[in-house]
Amino acid sequence: MLEAARLEKVKHFLFASSGAVYGNSRSGLIDEESACKPELFQGDPGPEYGILKFVTERLCLLYYHKYSLPITVFRIGYVFEPPNTGEIHVKDVVQAFLLATLKRKAYGQVFNVSCDPSISTEKNKRNSWLEA
Repeated sequence: MLEAARLEKVKHFLFASSGAVYGNSRSGLIDEESACKPELFQGDPGPEYGILKFVTERLCLLYYHKYSLPITVFRIGYVFEPPNTGEIHVKDVVQAFLLATLKRKAYGQVFNVSCDPSISTEKNKRNSWLEA
């Protein structure tokens, strides 16, 4: 898909990744400065899923840096309708995608889209375009 997007000169490629890239944290808290270690994850959906998402994120960012393909990556938490504690509503995910669409400040960025209180959103707070 990335190669086709590059050849067709897609205006903005949005990749839906997952919070599973963080794996498990021994302390129970996950922040953006933590190393992504999905290979250590012991729960569902298993380490393979997190590794696949992490590698695909890196491939997306490679296309951004090597070919200047406008790409934004979203690490999406658990999505349900209606949302429960720690879950994000599908409308909020759609809103994040719409806010990023064709915004140059979003190109080459990775954002957490989650209601999980254990994931820091400090990086998102520094990117004021999300609130615009």
